[in-house]
Amino acid sequence: MTVRKKKTIDERFNAVDEQFAEFRERFAAVDQRFEAVDRRFDGIDQRVDSLERRVTIEGETSRRHMDVIAEELKDLLCLSLDRQMATVQQITGLAAAHAANHVVYTVAIQDHETRLRILEQQHSAADQQG
Repeated sequence: MTVRKKKTIDERFNAVDEQFAEFRERFAAVDQRFEAVDRRFDGIDQRVDSLERRVTIEGETSRRHMDVIAEELKDLLCLSLDRQMATVQQITGLAAAHAANHVVYTVAIQDHETRLRILEQQHSAADQQG
């Protein structure tokens, strides 16, 4: 090999080595960027985990609150139904008492009318005799 050829081959290898060194530097920069991205993702993962815990806690709190409200509504409904049944019973009792009183008053009025007719007949008979 001639010295000239050896020199060009060495120069080419040196150029290739320089290019590889440049690639290594670029890859090192890319690696640093990926490490920064990884750190960001770790932070995002932590925030997502925190949000999931908060959502779970809020869900449990909301569920307990809705259970309390449902129980209160159930109690109010039962109370309302009890009041309605008591009112129906009271109205039924009043209607029965009214019907019984109506019968008594009807009999009393009829009895009164009968007494008045008898008295009027007696009074008419006395007037005719006397």
